[in-house]
Amino acid sequence: MKKLLVLLPLILFIVSCSKPDQDPFRAYRKYSSTALFESGEKSMAKGNYDDSVKYLEALDGIYPFGPYAQQAQLDIIYAYHMNNDDASATAAAERYIRLYPHGANVDYAYYMRGMIGFSEGLSWIQRMSYTDPATRDLSNLQQSYGAFSTLVSYFPDSIYTPNAKLRMIYIRNLVARREVMVAQAYMARKAYVAAANRANYVVRHFEGSPQVVDALAIMVKAYRKLGLTDMANKTYEILAVNYPNVPAVQQLKK
Repeated sequence: MKKLLVLLPLILFIVSCSKPDQDPFRAYRKYSSTALFESGEKSMAKGNYDDSVKYLEALDGIYPFGPYAQQAQLDIIYAYHMNNDDASATAAAERYIRLYPHGANVDYAYYMRGMIGFSEGLSWIQRMSYTDPATRDLSNLQQSYGAFSTLVSYFPDSIYTPNAKLRMIYIRNLVARREVMVAQAYMARKAYVAAANRANYVVRHFEGSPQVVDALAIMVKAYRKLGLTDMANKTYEILAVNYPNVPAVQQLKK
């Protein structure tokens, strides 16, 4: 019993030391909502995004229904993104869209959601020459395209819409290029059926993309390898009629 009484204070001390702080915003509670908002904005303007995030998170946590709440939730999307925390930036953008689906600035939230996925999705392009394109994950770019598409559809007059349209075209062409690279890889492995199917997918789903020319050329080559002369000739005719000046027309001419 004596041993227990001696150990009890020590146990309580250890438990108290290991207990996590229940108030992550304790250091900021002395500030008003205005002070927190202004500090977050000033830090952001100076490029101190880590400090900006801390102030804006505290503002949201302490004054969730205050006069700056909505603007703070919008600003923190950008602050997270610039602070290289795209997971939090994505969550913040989706939260804003969910809370303020008809808000005056929801177009910006959609735009930033697209930009976040756009920047994440481009990382594979930088290593494109050194990796098998068939293994690349395009989910970030697809999500980016979806956010931009929503922005363009529902907010055609938004100041962010013209830029979103350009990025949608860019993403679309990148995805088409990736599909063509996969088809080329199949051709190199003599998997002609798979190559023709992949190239046909590009022709059907990416009309207007520069990659359609390469896809048609792959289809002609694959059909010829498979002995499908009629299909090869019809595909070649489509290529020659629609793109008469591309080198592939002469290269594939018989």
